[in-house]
Amino acid sequence: MKTKYDKFPKIKISDNFEDCISGWQSIIHTISEKLDQVNKQNKLIAIDVYQGVSDEEIKIAIKKYLKPSSFFLTQKAFKSEKEIEEMVFPDVTDDRIFGHMTNLEITDFYTSP
Repeated sequence: MKTKYDKFPKIKISDNFEDCISGWQSIIHTISEKLDQVNKQNKLIAIDVYQGVSDEEIKIAIKKYLKPSSFFLTQKAFKSEKEIEEMVFPDVTDDRIFGHMTNLEITDFYTSP
């Protein structure tokens, strides 16, 4: 039986290697160019990273080179690990396949404003 499941999924971004930038100077230059194209007084940059990425390195580079008027780390808005563990405990089981669905919403994981 043939399935459509792809064990090695990928997304082709570009054939042009120039679309990939590296190094803080190049990254900041590219972000600055994009910001210059936005015709608004207030501009917002949102940076999403994978687990394990050095948030501190990104924070230092953004603050040093772009000098934003405000800077927010989204992880500061999340509840503590202990609070989340207590909150999801009723839905956690030892069964990896037949665990329970949760009624929690994404907003349940954030601290109150």
